Amino acid sequence: MAVHVLAYNISSIEDMHLDCVPDSYLRETWARLKKIGMSLHAWKLLSKYLLRDPSVKKTMDLYHHKEHVCRPTAPLSLYLNRLSSPTFDFIASLTLTGPCPFTTHELLPLSDLPNLGVLEIIAPTAPRNPVDPPPPFPQISNSLFISWANQDTPFPSLRVLRVWGPGLLTQNVLGHLDKFPALALFDVLGYCGEWAGAEREAENMGWDWGSPISRYWDPVLRYFHLILPTELTNQPESPGGVQFRPKADFVDNELMRYVGRGQNPVAKAPTRPRRLLTDVLESRRGRRQGIFNHHGPAESLPVAQSDGLGCNSPKSTDLWNFWTCCFVGQLCNDQDLKDAYRKHGSRRAPRTLERSDMSYKSLFDDIGEWQVMFENILLTALPFSHLQLGHYARTRDGIHPIWVGEEDTARYTFARRNVHKPRGARGGSVAPTSVVEEHGAGSGRTRGEKRETPTRDFGVRQCKKIRIEDILNNMTC
Repeated sequence: MAVHVLAYNISSIEDMHLDCVPDSYLRETWARLKKIGMSLHAWKLLSKYLLRDPSVKKTMDLYHHKEHVCRPTAPLSLYLNRLSSPTFDFIASLTLTGPCPFTTHELLPLSDLPNLGVLEIIAPTAPRNPVDPPPPFPQISNSLFISWANQDTPFPSLRVLRVWGPGLLTQNVLGHLDKFPALALFDVLGYCGEWAGAEREAENMGWDWGSPISRYWDPVLRYFHLILPTELTNQPESPGGVQFRPKADFVDNELMRYVGRGQNPVAKAPTRPRRLLTDVLESRRGRRQGIFNHHGPAESLPVAQSDGLGCNSPKSTDLWNFWTCCFVGQLCNDQDLKDAYRKHGSRRAPRTLERSDMSYKSLFDDIGEWQVMFENILLTALPFSHLQLGHYARTRDGIHPIWVGEEDTARYTFARRNVHKPRGARGGSVAPTSVVEEHGAGSGRTRGEKRETPTRDFGVRQCKKIRIEDILNNMTC
């Protein structure tokens, strides 16, 4: 009876209410909510308890959550409150697409979300009948990004940004993206005339760029290759190459299989150097090549089956959001999250001694000591929750959104040079020792050596500490 009451009223329960609830009740409540539907608020409350409970088997549904609201009617602030975690208990991902009856003013607080790692904005396409009114959607423009950029440290944890829609942004917005300290990937669609000089503008500001092969096929592997520094790879296959298509289809299929079933086990392992995600997938594809020879080429294999049906099914998964965020985190060793937590994170004093080590100790405190693994795949350092508001207008196989609209549109994907380099070298995060130790430094010319990029110094306190230590060492000599 108590579990039924707890599950029925979970939407009005906060952290403080769970202090006196026995652990067995929390486990039973989780099991019941999995059957009837797990809301973002319920997952946010219960997952951090169960992830620290040694008697609970850790599975992907504890670590990865997705919620889809087909037609949002509540104010955007309500959804942002659910996504926000000042204690950095999880990484948040948000997709806004049509119809969304929000105003531009409601989008301004997005930059204050301390744990927002991925933001995807896809404007709805115009109706086929010119008489029909367009779907409701907030007005996106350069002015919105200027307002975000003028705030103090906007989007401290934002790694991946996507904005699709003709007439929304122009190439002038690239100059304001440097104010987002953790941003590593920017994917944009707009009118060709408004992005005519985007390549040169991007090179001047320290970005590499690429374009999709086709508007109907855009695999995740293309983004991996664009983000990956040249010295950490062995000449990756060009997206236009003959062998790229079967390799990319295999990667999409494998990544879908990893997050497609909530019962897939995850485990915590001690921190040590790990192979890059691209290298693991490449070696796994090589080992399975014999299986493909018996069952046909890789591109003919069916997409991995997933749990459930409907909008919240992983079949309509946040494949691109989750894995690009994972890959960026592996390259930068999650230093962007560490910096954001140090500057914007908060700790709450425990209200009871019984739960002082569980409910009010952030999951972020384990970063640096433990890594979260699925098989031999390194996942994001924190649990990941994706919220999608609205429906994609068109998708490829229910997974990848595609844009079918005006013909005079172009897509560009910009990647910050040297994501793995220190902030002073590329305008980003500190180099991951795990990647450098395993792969070694490349001898060739790197992308970041082409041109100096504008930087912002976030290490003043550390530099002062080093100078003080030098002074004390000189006095003792």
